[in-house]
Amino acid sequence: QGLSAAEQHSDVYSLCASLTKLFPGPEDEKQIREIVATGMAEVPAQRSTLQELDASLSELLGESIP
Repeated sequence: QGLSAAEQHSDVYSLCASLTKLFPGPEDEKQIREIVATGMAEVPAQRSTLQELDASLSELLGESIP
């Protein structure tokens, strides 16, 4: 469908797909891979938003969540 199908859900998927390359192996943080995977759900409406991903990763890093 080309650029007409591009939206925030597809942007989140692309970002998360790229991030998975940073954590490919079993020695990497399983929690990080699970968080990133939420942005690649098969159904676009079920994908995490950028704000949800940010909050989840910040919490994992021990940062305070506003």
